[in-house]
Amino acid sequence: MSSPPPKLNLELFILTGGLYPRRVMIYLHEKGLLPPLDPPSSSPPNLPTTPKPVQNSYFNLKVTPCSQKGLTMIAPGKPPGSLPILKIAEGRFIKQSVAIIFYLEELLSPSSPLSSPNPKNLEFKSMRGETAEEKARNLEVLGLADEATSLFGLACHKGSAMFVLLEETDAKASRLALEGCEKALGVLERDYYGDDLRFLESRTEGRDGDMEVEVTIADIILFTLLQFAQIMYKKDLSASHPGLKRFYEAFGKRESARRRKHPEGRYCIFGRIPRYEEFSSSEIVKGVKYI
Repeated sequence: MSSPPPKLNLELFILTGGLYPRRVMIYLHEKGLLPPLDPPSSSPPNLPTTPKPVQNSYFNLKVTPCSQKGLTMIAPGKPPGSLPILKIAEGRFIKQSVAIIFYLEELLSPSSPLSSPNPKNLEFKSMRGETAEEKARNLEVLGLADEATSLFGLACHKGSAMFVLLEETDAKASRLALEGCEKALGVLERDYYGDDLRFLESRTEGRDGDMEVEVTIADIILFTLLQFAQIMYKKDLSASHPGLKRFYEAFGKRESARRRKHPEGRYCIFGRIPRYEEFSSSEIVKGVKYI
């Protein structure tokens, strides 16, 4: 009998509270690989703090929050690049959030070499779908949600006072990007979430008291966008989409979606910004041209 393959030692570099790292952290929690958060406090909506290392039968995963030096994210062993970054071996990295999630999903699949000595791996239900149609549908929704995220990010960068000292702003580009984002969300509402009944309040409870729902990777990508827009910019992207609104409100009650307090108690991802550091969150929003 062949010996089982050695466990992988992985390291995930994140920016605490960052949009794209949050995709991976919610995914890990939905897979049951992160411990529950502390009981919710009465404080305002918060962002996540440093998680504990992930240990399971398939791989060891160290989660390393990075600190900021100017606009550079730094941590021992972190390579150049934006976050999240997954170190899979010495000198080998995966640097895109969706690719990281797909990589971890593959490690946890029954067909993975890591699963062969451990039948418990079958407990991990695929979040990409089981059939060819389910997998294709997941990719359809994921692509639209990722497109909406990129366009919303562009709208923020080109139309927000938060970025005026960092790059050239452009009101027209911001408006057009936001229109593209709304168009992608409209397709998601019309073709996928408008009649999606998975997140109805009547559903039974599952792990961690969550509603028993087969969450997909695409759901995570969409939710992180809607939550980030609400927290950072007080922008409700689901306001004119009843299906997305139902989805967002229901997913927001899940254990994986809970947030903890940011160490600095602020929502500004660049820390102290000259000329804007005295602004409150609402005042920053007033400086946004079209968002």
